[in-house]
Amino acid sequence: MFSSYLGYLTKEILTFSNLLQTSGTFIGLALAYLISYLLHQTRAKRMLVKLTSPHLNLVIDAIAFPFFWCLFQWTVVAACQEFSLEDKISATIAQFATAWLAVRFLTTFKAFSHSTWSLSIVIFLITTLNALGLLHRLVEITENFSLTTGGLHISLLSLFKAGLLFFVLIWSTLKVSHWVEVRLKKVANVEPNIQVLFNKLIRVFLIAFSVLIGLSATGLDLSAFAVFGGAVGVGIGFGLQKVISNLICGIILLVDRSIKPGDVIALDEGKTYGVINKLGARFVSVRTRSGKEHLIPNEEFIINKTENWTFSDSCIRVDIPIQTTFTSDPELILQLLLDSTLSVKRVLKSPSPTAKLRAFGDYGLEFEVRIWIDDPQNGLSELENDILMNVLKKFKEHNIEIPFPATDIRILNLSEKARSSFFDYATPTIPEKI
Repeated sequence: MFSSYLGYLTKEILTFSNLLQTSGTFIGLALAYLISYLLHQTRAKRMLVKLTSPHLNLVIDAIAFPFFWCLFQWTVVAACQEFSLEDKISATIAQFATAWLAVRFLTTFKAFSHSTWSLSIVIFLITTLNALGLLHRLVEITENFSLTTGGLHISLLSLFKAGLLFFVLIWSTLKVSHWVEVRLKKVANVEPNIQVLFNKLIRVFLIAFSVLIGLSATGLDLSAFAVFGGAVGVGIGFGLQKVISNLICGIILLVDRSIKPGDVIALDEGKTYGVINKLGARFVSVRTRSGKEHLIPNEEFIINKTENWTFSDSCIRVDIPIQTTFTSDPELILQLLLDSTLSVKRVLKSPSPTAKLRAFGDYGLEFEVRIWIDDPQNGLSELENDILMNVLKKFKEHNIEIPFPATDIRILNLSEKARSSFFDYATPTIPEKI
């Protein structure tokens, strides 16, 4: 019995090809470890780490060893095939080395951060099935679960391939669009609205391309959807008229550059104002000084009047009304109003501030201070507060009064009895002291 086991061991296991594959595997492991170690030391000594990004250095350190091992292992497989030797052991190890390389790349590069473990399990499961020779059988079984209607053939395998391809394409689309957006923001010569327009066009194009590729991967004939798609498109067009209108208006706003991120616009007919935070596909986000964010449909900026404070120039004029009594000296008031604006930092010297006597009001003289600023995004409340506080100090120094509302009541042709009753009702009763 011992001789039979020894014969089996010699003929089936300790063969020349098996020993060669095993030796090649261990040699490849040693060489891969040595090369990855030397690569790390060389990069550290020559300060190459500083020349590349930290994330790239992390990826290189993580995949260097499995990469070189995978390379050497497939070289052993190619050598066995070249000399017509058995390559089952080396090919199996090479498949698992490739799977390990893919998993290390995914976990280190964080390509699919939310589903890394699931993808790792799927990769090793497929590799194990292929090594055991069961993957081909599984493919045949999934191909038999199919539905054939006319010239259309859909199987479970085609649906799996289409889903996997669609997932990869959508992920690639989002990554590419994000990469383009980041790169466009670093280009100083490209305006923000053009950046948003290019990013949205690229994202829409890539998503549409991904959907078409995913549908074609299932075996569907896309030409069969021409008539049906046209009818559905007309119905969707009527049902989503406002949505499509806002989408088209959003593209027009990006092209004509009437508004762009960072612009200061007036809202609610000039009652408040805000800074444009984002240009969306359906709406424009405007953030006010109070922290409230208004989501305004794009169509509103096309069909209605828009007051943009920073469209061609950021300099705007701020008018502040002020009243004094009729007995005040107008020339002195005008001088005091101009002096009140000199100490305010945000007030521009050119154009210079001006003060005007606007009208003779019901309660006193009505003046107006006109100043210019070039930073409307910083708000107007603090600016007006500083100027009015300075005006109040100047008025107190020169004993200038601010008028109070006064109303005279004249009673004509009123009988004595009615007059007595009216004054008894209008005069408050003072309680006697107890």
